[in-house]
Amino acid sequence: MNDNLYNKKEDVLYLSESWQDDLFLDPYANELDECQFRIDLFETTEEYIVEALLDGINHQDIQVNVNGRKLIINVFCTSSCGKNVLKSRSVHFPFPLQENQINPKLTGDILEITVAKKEKG
Repeated sequence: MNDNLYNKKEDVLYLSESWQDDLFLDPYANELDECQFRIDLFETTEEYIVEALLDGINHQDIQVNVNGRKLIINVFCTSSCGKNVLKSRSVHFPFPLQENQINPKLTGDILEITVAKKEKG
């Protein structure tokens, strides 16, 4: 029975590492960093942390949404030619997010979104 538990933990670890590799080895990630806004992903023992660099954006112009396994960051801003623009980035997680505690916090130009690894209790 412990072997099955060990294998499940090993599978989750592999899935997490594979997911992070896919996110950062995506050939379009650098283009999205330039055209939309930059995002970074970190992992601690308790949570995942998504950071978005949002130069000069007000907190009321930011929306953070969850759709299944996807965390979506929408930013409403004005382009250099005065048009209203929607910039958006998505982070796909290897598990559904609805049951996890998600906390966005804007400090200066950095939006930090923490996603708890444990489900809400």
